[in-house]
This record gives sequence, C-alpha cells and structure tokens, in this order.
Amino acid sequence: MHAFADVSYNRSSFHFSGTSEAVASVVSKLSIDTFASIPYMPEDHDENAHPTVGLIDHISVMPLHCEDSEHEVDRATVDAAHAIGRVLEKADVQVYYYGAADLKEKMPLSKVRKYRTNFFETVNSPCDGGNGERKTFSCVGCPDSFTENFNIRLKFSRDELKAKSLAQRLSRALRERDGGLPGVEALTLRYRTDDSVVEYEVACNLLRPKLGSVEKIQNVSNSWLASVQSDLQLKLDMESYRVGTTEQQCLDALSLNGEDLESHNKKIYLGFEKYLSN
Repeated sequence: MHAFADVSYNRSSFHFSGTSEAVASVVSKLSIDTFASIPYMPEDHDENAHPTVGLIDHISVMPLHCEDSEHEVDRATVDAAHAIGRVLEKADVQVYYYGAADLKEKMPLSKVRKYRTNFFETVNSPCDGGNGERKTFSCVGCPDSFTENFNIRLKFSRDELKAKSLAQRLSRALRERDGGLPGVEALTLRYRTDDSVVEYEVACNLLRPKLGSVEKIQNVSNSWLASVQSDLQLKLDMESYRVGTTEQQCLDALSLNGEDLESHNKKIYLGFEKYLSN
C-alpha cells in the first residue's frame, strides 16, 4: 500500500492490506528476511536515528472497514498479530503485544514502550536477552481502529535546549491528554543536530482520525508557528507530512486490478526509490 524511508533518520515503514491470513503471511516472511539480512547492534546505533526497541520497532495490524462505520477489532485481526508474533518468537525475538493483541491488559503501544521497553531511554541502552546475549525486541499489536500517522518536523537555528522546549509545547498543543485534539497522541523526538541547525520531530498518531484529523493538526501547528515567530522573533522552519495511508486509500487500492494495480505498485516502488536516492 505504501513505503516510506527517511535515510537521515535511519528508518523506514511499509503498509500492507489484504485478508488477515495474507497480511500475516507476507509480513512474517519480510520480517524474518530482514532479521536474516540486516545486523542489529544497539551499541552502534546512530545517535540521530529514530528511537526503537529493536531492528523492527513495531508492527501494527489494524482493522480495515468503511470510514463511516465503527467496529471493534475482530478476532481475525488479533489472530493475524499473534501469527506474526509467533514467527518472530521462533526467530528469538522478544515480542511485546499491545492493544487488542494484549489479551490480558489491552495496553496501548505508547504504554508498552514506556513500561516494558527502553524506547524512551537512551538509544544505546543494551537489549539483553538473558545469559549475557543480545536479543532484539519488537512490539506487535492491534490498535482499536485504523490509525493514521502524521509528523511535523521543526528546524531551529538556536540552542538545543530552547528548541526542545518549543517542540514540546507544540506536542502539548496537539496531544489529547494535554487538552489538544481528540484521539491525537504526540511524541517529541530529536531529529538531527549539527553545527548550525537543530531539528525536532513531533510524531503524531491519529487514533480517531475523523475527529482529530490531519487538517486540524495542520491548523493548530500553523497557529502555533505564527505565535512563536511573533512572540519570540524566532526563525523557525516547519515541514509536515503524512506517514502511510488513510483507511479509504487502502480500500480504494484493494479494488484495483489489471493495469491499474500494476500502475499503483510501480508508483509505490518509484516513490520509495526516490526516498532512498535523497
């Protein structure tokens, strides 16, 4: 459905849609191939890389329904997440389930990262799998509904302390638990720092995208930017972009066939290639 790469942040993401069985099969195969071909050594982790709990940070298996209706996560979606988790566990990966796939506590991804992993600690924290051997981790789960992802990148020319504080202010303005938009989770991450530029990213999960939409996030962000530039006389560049797809885009693509499907697949491939060439 979609492929995204951010070379300077050392991350990529891929979206697949289909029947639960097909998605579980394809994602499991690609995950195992990834572990087999890419060495993961936390002690060599680039300090400017995106935080992660392992080589494959997390896998979301999301219900796909009509945007105008509300559904609970069905059993087939949960079974797909568990099927992927079992394959990873056989490859000696420690799997932490979240959402509907966490059958006991239904803990959301944000809390799993906070309470069960070292995601919010230094990226160089060791991943100890027992007996002194390193072992990679992955979070696998099912959000309650289709979740959209939208990021805002902030580029500062001032000191990092103020840059971080300002980026956190934007996160609070967007985040539901701080009085922001409904269903929006926002995380402040340092993106990159060099001699002249400090960059931060406000990464947003849209858990209820019909209420806390991309358009509303952009409106709040633009108002915040205008306020900061006016009050602090601060030069600040802001770039926002969607990561992944909407639910309707998935449904539309699943209806394609023949030349239309071939054209869709080629567009995704060329788009991903363009990310890597940059």
